[in-house]
Amino acid sequence: CCHIEEWGCDMHVEFEQWFKNKSFYSQLVFIHGERLFLRDQQMYRILVVQIAFETWSEFQCKQEA
Repeated sequence: CCHIEEWGCDMHVEFEQWFKNKSFYSQLVFIHGERLFLRDQQMYRILVVQIAFETWSEFQCKQEA
């Protein structure tokens, strides 16, 4: 669907800002600490963050359509 190049910005920055405003953010930071948003290439290392990112980005794409 959407790609970073098409957005003209880094989707990860927008996603992480959105993620930090969610009620579960503080609990995940407590569990994973500073590692929460670490990535290898374009994939988050923490699976739940990667799942949230993929879901969020697909929702963003549907809103853009």
